Amino acid sequence: MSETPRTAVAVALTSLRRSYGSVQALDDFSMELHPGELVALLGPSGCGKTTALRALSGLEDIDSGSTLVGGAEVSHVPANKRDMAMVFQSYSLFPHMTVAENIEFALELRKVPAGRRKDAVGRNLDLVGLGSQSARYPHQLSGGQQQRVALARALAVQPQVLLLDEPLSALDAKVRVQLRDEIKRIQTDVGITTLFVTHDQEEALVVADRLGVMQSGKLMQIGTPEEIYDRPASAFVADFIGLTNRLPGIVSGNHALVLGQPVPLLPGSVTEREVTVLVRPENVRPVPISGEEPNGHVLTSGFLGSTARLQVRTSTGHLLIAQVPVSAAAGLLPVKPCAWNLLRSLPSRSDMTASGVSAADQSVQFSRASTPTPMVAGSNMGRRPTSPRPSPRVGPREKSPSCSSCPHVPSKSTWAASIASSA
Repeated sequence: MSETPRTAVAVALTSLRRSYGSVQALDDFSMELHPGELVALLGPSGCGKTTALRALSGLEDIDSGSTLVGGAEVSHVPANKRDMAMVFQSYSLFPHMTVAENIEFALELRKVPAGRRKDAVGRNLDLVGLGSQSARYPHQLSGGQQQRVALARALAVQPQVLLLDEPLSALDAKVRVQLRDEIKRIQTDVGITTLFVTHDQEEALVVADRLGVMQSGKLMQIGTPEEIYDRPASAFVADFIGLTNRLPGIVSGNHALVLGQPVPLLPGSVTEREVTVLVRPENVRPVPISGEEPNGHVLTSGFLGSTARLQVRTSTGHLLIAQVPVSAAAGLLPVKPCAWNLLRSLPSRSDMTASGVSAADQSVQFSRASTPTPMVAGSNMGRRPTSPRPSPRVGPREKSPSCSSCPHVPSKSTWAASIASSA
């Protein structure tokens, strides 16, 4: 095995199907990973994300479909011949071996000469920051340190593809945040094509170059974290990623009336029908009463570090979730009356793109705004939005707020998206 860094490979999963009796774990699942990028799969329990990862690794047989790695078909290649490495949720370290022996054992199985094994062990332990812990046993390490050893062992064999199966879910919140940033740094430094499966939204948004959202064995949408959050392709994706307010609206002409507030419609939107409008919490702006008539009152206010999350009951009885900077939350106290509004400035035509999806009497339209814009009723364009295929990032991506309970909040601009359906 060469010590020279290997060229990153592309991975293509095409029309994968896997069923367990009547349960369709993978249903015509297709996805591509570009060379050197980290793709995260996210979805509710039972959506098929781990099955997809295991199918790529060869640990799970597929009923039909194609798996290409570096252009070569590997669907019928056994797991131990696929040149991949996996990091599991449960660490899977040998308790009777030291840290160094755990890593060296993986190299020994690949018949790497002893001298090169020693060098590889030291190099990869330094990479994960455990160079001084090589003589310790797993029970002498913290959970985060054990997972770093598992990562070092996976990287030591220089696999073509790195697979991470919820590697951080067994760790406490602070260690999880630290290690997820380390994983992204190491993956970027090494440049290895990586598939990361997780159920943690913030984790996926922070580490992924691209993010895929799954439901019932299908890939519902794939794109950059910003695209997934700001331009969801369906009501399911919009609801699943981050927080949303579902509000009734009535379309008339080029506006929708949402809880008494007019919201401009995007070009091509549906007209003269009742709709459901999805609004992100950062697009709701409650303010303390200062001479205005109250149109709601604050139920709760939660401190989240740099932001505050509030629940507001409107005068019409609807419940709103608002997320505002802490400085804007001053005076917004529980049981106090307030005035609230939806941010509804529309972008100029030169700063706008649109695409949509129509299914089950639902439709979506997207528009970019240089300032936060509410989600408004969408068009019935009958096609699924496609995501560009960016080159893998050279450096680490801008991180979301460090608060583990905060959803990802775009720092520069917000994409507006809405679901229009028969009320």
